[in-house]
Amino acid sequence: MERSEELRDFVLLYCQGIASGDLGFVERHLSRQDGLLVIGTDAHDWWASFATALQGYGAQAREGSRGIPLVLGDPQAYREGSVGWAADRVVIRLPAGTEIPCRLTMVWHQENGCWKIVQHHLSIGIGIDEAAGRT
Repeated sequence: MERSEELRDFVLLYCQGIASGDLGFVERHLSRQDGLLVIGTDAHDWWASFATALQGYGAQAREGSRGIPLVLGDPQAYREGSVGWAADRVVIRLPAGTEIPCRLTMVWHQENGCWKIVQHHLSIGIGIDEAAGRT
């Protein structure tokens, strides 16, 4: 396995597209093959096809009116052959200034020489005690 600056750059471009509400990058780089899975922070954000993922991304962009302002930390990206992955600690910065720390993972697969997202997960990390209402 080796570090991949190319995939690190893809994370940057992806977050810029999401933040600006321009979903063209996402659409061009989502896999259309079976197995695609996008998981978001909401309990209902579980999109297991190209069509449902695009629909979900679009609905979130419309709700945010300008997109989802993701601020990157220091993404780490790697590849092995035709598979690549990345992880980062990102922040969702809301218009009122509230910042929500999140965790981002992405997995890519090369399809016809192009990197395509096959798995994307954005989650808000909370402790088990908080999730169980013990705090």
